[in-house]
Amino acid sequence: MSALDTQPRTFRVTKGDQPASVATFVLAVDGSVTPASDFEDTACLDYEPPYVIGRVGPSGGTDSVEFEGAVPAADVYGPAELYVDGERTDPEGFGDALPNTLEVTKEDAEDGDVSFEATVSGVLAPSPSVEAPNRQVDCGTIQESVGPERGTDVFHYSGSITDFSLEGPARVYRNGEEVDPADLGGTTERTFRVTKGDQPDGVATYVLAVDGPISPTDEFEDTVCPNYHTPYAFGRVGPSGGADSVTFTGDVVAADVYGPAELYVDGERTDPESFGDGLPHTLQVTKEGAEDGDVTFEAGVTDVLAPTPDVEGVTQQVGCGSVKEPVGPERGTDTVRFSGELRDFSMDGPATVYVDGEEATGVQVRRVTPVDGAVTVSPDTDVLLAAAVQNFEGTDVTVNWFVDGEQVLTGYPDLSVRPHLQLDNVSGDGHEVRVVATGADGETQLDDATWTVDVAEGANTVPQGHRVDPAESEAVADGDTIDLTVGASDPDGDLHRVLWFAGMCDDPVGASAVDGESAEATLTYEFGGCGVVVAWILDERGATSEAVSWEFVWE
Repeated sequence: MSALDTQPRTFRVTKGDQPASVATFVLAVDGSVTPASDFEDTACLDYEPPYVIGRVGPSGGTDSVEFEGAVPAADVYGPAELYVDGERTDPEGFGDALPNTLEVTKEDAEDGDVSFEATVSGVLAPSPSVEAPNRQVDCGTIQESVGPERGTDVFHYSGSITDFSLEGPARVYRNGEEVDPADLGGTTERTFRVTKGDQPDGVATYVLAVDGPISPTDEFEDTVCPNYHTPYAFGRVGPSGGADSVTFTGDVVAADVYGPAELYVDGERTDPESFGDGLPHTLQVTKEGAEDGDVTFEAGVTDVLAPTPDVEGVTQQVGCGSVKEPVGPERGTDTVRFSGELRDFSMDGPATVYVDGEEATGVQVRRVTPVDGAVTVSPDTDVLLAAAVQNFEGTDVTVNWFVDGEQVLTGYPDLSVRPHLQLDNVSGDGHEVRVVATGADGETQLDDATWTVDVAEGANTVPQGHRVDPAESEAVADGDTIDLTVGASDPDGDLHRVLWFAGMCDDPVGASAVDGESAEATLTYEFGGCGVVVAWILDERGATSEAVSWEFVWE
């Protein structure tokens, strides 16, 4: 299915004429699911995504539900019949199966009772091998036992195993490959610590990026980005002492130490080059070869960014994926390292800029949303277009938007407010959109980017969003900080970005990268006069969801 349905549909599993044996089933949707009166199993109605699991047999039985929305996963395991909207349906043609398996077995293991628990980040469903009297299967979690001499439990799941524990002798397989239970789930908390130790005086900086949770310890005094699409931490020690440490779980995406310092991972001295890849790209802004004068530059990247030791700790304003920093008036060089791509750059005075050692000049306009210059959407879709400006000249630049040849908007590029334009209810023949960067005289065109937005029935499905945390309004005061999490879904699998606004003030306050059919994004927001926060979900075409908003009550 590629579009949301407006009428409830039925999903029914029955033994029918199938051989006597247990069968299990799963149905996950991105809308809503409602158990029927004959449903006697597990319904995860508030889970993301909502789903149901159950079993019929061995010689009879029926379970059914009503649902709305697209189907990210559905399957029947064992001899049973599936009926969708009253028609006999092949499960393989109706929805994707859960892609992963977890198996715990007594086969080739010592005798003895075994108990285990597991939690996954997606949907989890038991196979028929899991005995009904013993099983404790909940929404995304299991607590099970096998043994003492025999027994095998198999579960199907999506996402990843986030927690696993095992007591007793058993063998464990993930997707058919035997694994060490201690290696499952990424739940072993690890430490990453950088200290001056016995190294020579001098500032050192570091970065650690992971694919799981990351948290500062009590001695950490720098920057951690736990809600960034690639969670990471960075900081500095020195010149003559100091230590920073974080804890993390999951795999290491990037790690490095720049300058004289010692790295300890899980308490052991470690060579950074053996622990993880460094950030591959450099951005350098220098007064060398430029006229005298103070300069402040701003840059944003698509992934991880961290300063090198030449970025002064007193002045640095390095955030999650961005930097704002002064150099000058007569000398000074700042270098940052990054992964992904350089998206935005601006400076307000004379300096020389190098990207990966090559001098960067001129003004460039790049498409951010949609990245593709030609997109097609369904009729009456709201579309948001966003651009990024790289201004390596240090001169004033304005941004002008044209729709079908008519100028509709003028603005100024800013790292926190990327130039964007909203097209409401796109229909008919669509639109030709052009964004132009113009020099200080208001006439000289420096660079541009264009989009063609066409319209066709059924071209796409508008993404959806919902509040995850907090689910309801809370009392807040000026200066309070809160994490806001939004759930995003797109049955087309084309999620792209979440844009965050302080609603009452209409100020952009953040952007989060998302992808796939479903995802969550979190914004850490400090209240300062605006009690409404709004999230907009965008797909790769720029199609925009309805607003997801939180309205907070002032204490």
